[in-house]
Amino acid sequence: MKYASVYVTNGGYGGTMLSITQQLPMLAAGLHEGKNEICARIGYFKIGIDLKTETPAPHAIYQGVREILKNKEYKENVTRLAEKINSYDSNKLCADYIEELID
Repeated sequence: MKYASVYVTNGGYGGTMLSITQQLPMLAAGLHEGKNEICARIGYFKIGIDLKTETPAPHAIYQGVREILKNKEYKENVTRLAEKINSYDSNKLCADYIEELID
């Protein structure tokens, strides 16, 4: 991933989170199994582009990648989100929450 500039995804949770943590803007195309919800958020928060289809045409992929590379807003937004996510100690947060439930 260190050589990539854009992550092309079907909008699955794992790939999307990997892309965010690696600070890679996304080109997303997925509709089934809830992927449309993830793709919609990718577009809404401008961390990438939602192609709003399950089967994008090659030209749509080409145009989407070019737009992401040209418009630095996508990279800036995904970098900001990654920094926010990485600022949390998720293991400690989970352990603290479980401890609260037990006590």
